[in-house]
Amino acid sequence: WEHVLPQFVDRMLDGIAKTAAGPVRFEVQGDGNHTRAFVHIDDFVAGVMCILAKGEHLNVYHIGNPEEISIREVALEVAKFFGREINIVPGPEAAGGTLRRCPDISKLRALAYEPKISFRSGLVSLVEWYRDNRKLRPNK
Repeated sequence: WEHVLPQFVDRMLDGIAKTAAGPVRFEVQGDGNHTRAFVHIDDFVAGVMCILAKGEHLNVYHIGNPEEISIREVALEVAKFFGREINIVPGPEAAGGTLRRCPDISKLRALAYEPKISFRSGLVSLVEWYRDNRKLRPNK
């Protein structure tokens, strides 16, 4: 619940509740140009299984998807799911934040792993789950 995607779903739902029509005000940390790479849980599990089957004992493997997307694009994709436009409002950057996070999965690829689910194709089920399970959020 404390990561980018669940927070954006929450922020979008709260914004829609406050804004019946027109663009929703949508705050982001920084200017929205930072990039991240997201891995779908199914691809993550496939990566773990690949490491267990083929990996070298006590070696370190990065599991992920090297498909980078800007935080601005993430916000726009979440808004698109809800059929709304947003006004992205830049905010203070997170303490200790970084301009980009993208895993180097070359060692895992050498074991024949390849992520199969793109950010956009995995987003629908993720947004639906967080929307439908908001009651499970701690401290809400």
